[in-house]
Amino acid sequence: MVLFRKLFILYVLAFAMTTSVIPSHGAVTSETPTETPTVVPNLPDLLHITLDSNHELKRLVRDTSSEVCLAAQAETGDLYCMDRARKNWIEIHKISPFLSDQVRQEMKSGLIRSFDLKATRSLIDLAVDSDETIYAMTRYESIDDDMDRVLIMKPDISRIREYSFGYTHGILIVDNGALIAGVNPPDVLLIKNYHENDQVLQYDPYGNRPITALIRSEQINNSPIRDFIIGRENLLNLLVQGKNQSTKIYLFKEDDVVELTRGGILPGYIPHQFAYLAMEQSFYIAAENTENKHVLFRVSKDGLSVEKVGDIGAVFSMVSTKDGRNLYFTNPLSENISAIYALTYTGPGVTPTPSFTPTITPTPSCTPTNTLTPSNTPTVTPTPTFGPVQWSEDRYETDILVHHTGENIFLAIHPVSGNLVFQRDWYSRSPYSLSPSEGPYDLHSVEPSFYISKPVNFLLHAIHPDGRMYGIKDNYAYSKINVQRLTQTGFLDYVYDSLEAKFQAMHIVSETDNIPGTVKGDVLILGEKKRHKTGIWKIHHGESPTQVPEVEPLLPDEDLPIYPLDWTIGPGGSLYLLTYDSIVSYRCKIHRLDMDNKFREVFHFSLGETYMGITYFPADHAFFFPMVPHSNYNSITRISEDGSQISEMLYSNGRIYDLVTSLDGMALYLLFRHSYISERNCIQVLRYKGDIHTPTPTPSMPTPAPTPIPGWFVLDGYGGIHMSNPETGRPLLPYFAPYDIARDIEPDPLGRGWYMLDGLGVVHTSSPDLPRPVGLPYFGFDIARNLEVVSTENGLEFYMLDGHGVVHTSTGKPFDYGYLPWLGEDLARDLEPDPKSEGWLILDGYGAIHFSHRRLYDYPLEAPFDSNPLARGMVRFPDETTVIIDGFGGRHTNPFWPAVDVVDGLSPEFYFWGFDIIWDIETVPAAQQ
Repeated sequence: MVLFRKLFILYVLAFAMTTSVIPSHGAVTSETPTETPTVVPNLPDLLHITLDSNHELKRLVRDTSSEVCLAAQAETGDLYCMDRARKNWIEIHKISPFLSDQVRQEMKSGLIRSFDLKATRSLIDLAVDSDETIYAMTRYESIDDDMDRVLIMKPDISRIREYSFGYTHGILIVDNGALIAGVNPPDVLLIKNYHENDQVLQYDPYGNRPITALIRSEQINNSPIRDFIIGRENLLNLLVQGKNQSTKIYLFKEDDVVELTRGGILPGYIPHQFAYLAMEQSFYIAAENTENKHVLFRVSKDGLSVEKVGDIGAVFSMVSTKDGRNLYFTNPLSENISAIYALTYTGPGVTPTPSFTPTITPTPSCTPTNTLTPSNTPTVTPTPTFGPVQWSEDRYETDILVHHTGENIFLAIHPVSGNLVFQRDWYSRSPYSLSPSEGPYDLHSVEPSFYISKPVNFLLHAIHPDGRMYGIKDNYAYSKINVQRLTQTGFLDYVYDSLEAKFQAMHIVSETDNIPGTVKGDVLILGEKKRHKTGIWKIHHGESPTQVPEVEPLLPDEDLPIYPLDWTIGPGGSLYLLTYDSIVSYRCKIHRLDMDNKFREVFHFSLGETYMGITYFPADHAFFFPMVPHSNYNSITRISEDGSQISEMLYSNGRIYDLVTSLDGMALYLLFRHSYISERNCIQVLRYKGDIHTPTPTPSMPTPAPTPIPGWFVLDGYGGIHMSNPETGRPLLPYFAPYDIARDIEPDPLGRGWYMLDGLGVVHTSSPDLPRPVGLPYFGFDIARNLEVVSTENGLEFYMLDGHGVVHTSTGKPFDYGYLPWLGEDLARDLEPDPKSEGWLILDGYGAIHFSHRRLYDYPLEAPFDSNPLARGMVRFPDETTVIIDGFGGRHTNPFWPAVDVVDGLSPEFYFWGFDIIWDIETVPAAQQ
């Protein structure tokens, strides 16, 4: 056995002497591996950086996974790496950057944390606090949950806290040297993705303040934020992808966002990561061009000088250290393996790296003993002096009406006295009735109006004119609606207890309401039935409030929008319904119940997805919408009743959970809950100070006169033109069968003929006399999607839309995108002038309409093509009704706001089931007959 071991050792030594390890990075000839030679595959290196005398490049770690995330601790300069060791196992290492080379096995010496993570989660970003608290951002990539999570891991604590912040893709720890207005170390900053409207959120990890928006999307022209750092001048620097396919760098300075690059740099590149080296005062940006090639650029501190450093593979993570000389980034060696590199600036101005000497706090030799014991501890109840609500306009004034409300529930207005009625907390449920003219009140010193005999079963929602209070039995609120009635003596009786639905709202009809099928005193219940159907029930008492009530549905289910949230009585006494489509469009919309028992849309745009309620403010002729309590935003949105004005009211340190309008319509009462300190909960009042508008006529749904349309043209991909009116002459245009390449037809504005656009970018005409566009691109592959021809005083102007959402013009002038998004993939389908205002509309494949000069986002059909982007063409009328055609030839219009001139004349058989061939739809102008 001993002889066998000696022979085995000699064999291993002989094998090692004949085996060499060749560094895979050709540009770094001085790199000498320090590890014991082992059999390492000769992996291709995708890094091609040209170094000068002021820069060094070293490979710190090899053989990491492709999604390794990096973080540099500001105080020590240590580098932290989060890596997927195997399919379901994550490791976090701390390595010393001065080591020239380490294999993965040696990196384990710096292992500080490991944990199990499902393979369906991908690694997004990493940040480390000064006390080694780790913030690991991950993302689920499953059908059921693709929300981002942040795992917070304290040192020496095995428990991992997990928080969801919605759709985010960046995390940053604010250190002691950062100079960011309104931010205190160690606050956490997050990049929030909000449907192409990115924001920077500020999060207090100790929970003393709620999440707030530090930088809003409009401050950066609603452009995507790709990365952010503490960079130049120790300020917050943002890497932003501009609307015109260029890169911009912003500085957040003195509570304002300043553009550093003055118009953008790196045209045609998509930026991914960036960092700042203070010693050479340069930014480093990793960007990708249209050919999926990744390049590292060096940009001067003023953004005016750009220098290509080298071609690199896809950089997954990139950070720099606070000493201002080291840049760390990942670079792929193969499809599944990457390495970590260090690019170091060694030129003039480099100061020695400070040695971090631990500060020793002397231990006292004796412990003083406090022998004084106070005889009593005074109890002081401070009077709150805060006013969380702040409005940017001077036509409102705010004040606190009720202090110390505890865990308040809902607000209601007495229909006779106008008193504000509410319950204080979840336990006693005793109602308070307070006159708004006699405040402010401190509920520590106010007694409730009366006590409820069974306090745990009643959630107040509305008050009948006879003085009885109506509410819901809360323990069945999410599966079964149990309506209860409360007398002024404090006794409860059941009114109705078998409505199988999820409760949403309650309303008691007044004499000024105009709700078909109801009379004064009827109790209306709004609920979400099974399968996401809305239900509205009416409870009618007859001649006496003591009579056994009758319960009946108010409207058939098929006539109601889905996903109800709340309702209010709006202009003219009509019922306005707030709905939220959480499955397909993630948008709120407002519907009005007209006297013909039909719900119709009020606004032709979708609201954000985070609203929880609606109330109408008659004095200001506007609707108000509070955010949902768990959202990352803290504001109330105001929309004028005609939809022309949209603004926000900001508040801080808590959430608005409910709001109601006063009886005279001159004030709003807001239920404010502090996120952590219930004693700061209060009821605030928002009073209107502006001129009282004279009553406006009851708005009614406009009924536009039908536009004379001689017919419709529908274009298929072969170039075939299908007509709804046989008497309409078909234009003579190319036919490409069997090639599916025709994409759009467009009438000449002067009635002289038609244009056709193919997918390669070629424009064809029905007449040789038609002027052809000059200056539009020829792509040579299928990406052109739409052509628009506009008549101006200088002649015809042509606009071509490609699949990524880029608009090319014949004038040579840059297109004004405004709020239009860059889709980034072949999703843009149609470009049309905005029929209601200046600017343009773009239809994407999912059926969403984007506006260039109005901050709107609309699903005109109530639901998008969620599973398959089949929307192809649209016609938008001046009243903002819409007709959309899909790839099979199906014609669609909004059932709650139907177009007057719906496509007709085409037989029902005109439908290519399973044959995705239709590309455009156009109305035939009268001049083209």
